[in-house]
Amino acid sequence: MSTAHDKNYWWNKAKEASLETGWLPTVILAQWQLETGDFLSANLQVNNNIAGQTWQPYMGTELKGTARPAAEGGYYIKYADPVVGYVDFIAKNGRYAGVKLQTTEEGQIKAIAAAGWATDPEYATKLINVLKSNRQQGYTLQRWEDETLKLAPGVAQTIINTWIKPAWHEADRAQRDVEEQGDAAAAAKLEEQKVYCNWLANQLRAAAGLSAE
Repeated sequence: MSTAHDKNYWWNKAKEASLETGWLPTVILAQWQLETGDFLSANLQVNNNIAGQTWQPYMGTELKGTARPAAEGGYYIKYADPVVGYVDFIAKNGRYAGVKLQTTEEGQIKAIAAAGWATDPEYATKLINVLKSNRQQGYTLQRWEDETLKLAPGVAQTIINTWIKPAWHEADRAQRDVEEQGDAAAAAKLEEQKVYCNWLANQLRAAAGLSAE
């Protein structure tokens, strides 16, 4: 399968667009699929237009793409990059500003439809159906959140080496001192601090996909 038709490729692009627009990546992916017929449309291939955006005269002829279907009239916008064009279109159209204020997938889809992205009265229903189909294939918010929230291994190691390890060694030295003084209670509290440091370091390692130590 070519990259252009690979859903995983577009899933990653949807996550990038989500960070720029505030729209959920699952919603973006569903819209792209519906508008391009699973990324096979001539509009995408010829115009780099991934969501059916319509050209307007004020945009200039350099952005004028191929004609829309006769029943719809007008022309598509032609972009150099489909995702950059999509993000730019949303940013410049204030009527879609309320979409990102919706916190659920269906809420965002209904807001997109209500703002007039498409004239089809069943647009929201069709998007929701694509969304549900994608869920069954693993394209979910949970998957996106899991991938987004992973901690880079280098960042985890920096935090551990810069703050947690020195704190552990400081507690260890203090523990030996109070043990020599016969202060068992203070030694026990310092042992708890060391255990906590170990636990915290391993939580960071787990978040970064590293082995516990």
